[in-house]
Amino acid sequence: MNKNIFVLLIIAILATIMYLISGITPTNKIACEFSPCPTIVKKPEQGKFCGGIAGIKCPKGFVCKYSGNYPDAGGTCVKNWLTNF
Repeated sequence: MNKNIFVLLIIAILATIMYLISGITPTNKIACEFSPCPTIVKKPEQGKFCGGIAGIKCPKGFVCKYSGNYPDAGGTCVKNWLTNF
């Protein structure tokens, strides 16, 4: 019985060491220690807030669909049907 526990402990330690030297972080992304990290490009999404007192603009290819007809009205970004067929 003690021999089985010892073998399982050795296997667990070896698996941990292999995981640590593999260069993979807990989020399953490759570590960028020795090479440039890849950049994540997030595409603009429909439905983001726009307008308001701050005058927030929509990303390129989107227009603001206002929820009211008053100064400082806010809205959501929708695809511009004139440029996105």
